[in-house]
Amino acid sequence: MVHEKKLKYILKLMKQVNFLKNILLPAEIKLRDIIEIGSLDNNKLSKEQIKSIKRAIKFGYLPWPKKISSYIVNKDVLDVGCGTGLHSIGYHVYGAKSYTGLDPKINYNNDKGKNLRKRKFEKFGWTPNNIMDLFPTVQFIQGIFEDIAPNKKFDIAILHNVTEHLHNLDQVFEGISTRLREDGKILYNHHNYYCWNGHHQMPKKIYDINLSDKNQLKYIDWGHLSFAKNSNDKLSKKLNKITINQLFVMTEKYFEIEIWDEIISRPKEGIDRLTDEILKKHHEYSKKDLATQHIFCVGNLKCKRQKSSGHSSLSCAG
Repeated sequence: MVHEKKLKYILKLMKQVNFLKNILLPAEIKLRDIIEIGSLDNNKLSKEQIKSIKRAIKFGYLPWPKKISSYIVNKDVLDVGCGTGLHSIGYHVYGAKSYTGLDPKINYNNDKGKNLRKRKFEKFGWTPNNIMDLFPTVQFIQGIFEDIAPNKKFDIAILHNVTEHLHNLDQVFEGISTRLREDGKILYNHHNYYCWNGHHQMPKKIYDINLSDKNQLKYIDWGHLSFAKNSNDKLSKKLNKITINQLFVMTEKYFEIEIWDEIISRPKEGIDRLTDEILKKHHEYSKKDLATQHIFCVGNLKCKRQKSSGHSSLSCAG
């Protein structure tokens, strides 16, 4: 009965929203996509935009912008470490006023992107240059903060699974603080190095475990913590190995923390393999350190009130 009601609701939605007839292919779209995409205004989208959005859905680039949609609607967004830039389409879908993707390694002419659902790189069909042509409010910058127009400011800076890779994270936070408006925010999702799959190697999920793989045996079940204080190993090339407490202190240096959510690993991310024996072996770390998968943080730019000549003014961090 429940499934019948759900099916009737979906069919009704598909009849009411003309957009669905143009964008959805049942084999590539999940139920949540059907429900969320139904709110789009087909009259404001070109056929090419619709095709690119459909592709972004297939690649899994709408869930993150959807999750943080309340923070980006009608906002000027700075996406720090935007990678291949495919999240830009999701930010457009969920109402960002403008989107600027910043990454020193972005290739304007490369149309390959990571399919988040398949966990592999595939041909996306649109390059960053194509996306900028398709969505006028989207801009990509191959560079650093100094490469952004001097007077350009943003309402919010977002780092999606980027903070764990930056060896100059303090400098990046400082750079962000100089680019935000006085009431600006920072929002990030941080993948904790000290969780079961914080090594970013295989296995990334429980079902990836292959005990005949010698490389996996080095990292599995928190084995990667033996490299935590080694700055010359393979993992250090792409991971800064910052602890949860260090990240908190560094964030607080520039921002008033509004939300600090320590998200525990799920069973498929290895939490059930955290035993008393492992905790004892790595006693220098807390259970929280080893059990926390992600940190979801929202912070407000710090502003200090200064007095001069009898007048007061706001001076923001950076």
